[in-house]
Amino acid sequence: MIFIKLLIAVIFAISTLLVFDTRNIVKRYFMNEDRNDMVFKLRIIGYISIIISIFLVKMFVIY
Repeated sequence: MIFIKLLIAVIFAISTLLVFDTRNIVKRYFMNEDRNDMVFKLRIIGYISIIISIFLVKMFVIY
């Protein structure tokens, strides 16, 4: 059970980083012509991951 809680916390931390710090991540690792598209894609992935982690918290942590 502790492993599931730790996994949920890691997913939530990564997704929060993707949503709020996407521009800095993309500046560092991607070329100029790909930046705007990758920012959009990474933010969408971050929002979906937050929704999944909230769903997992409701299933496994809160009874």
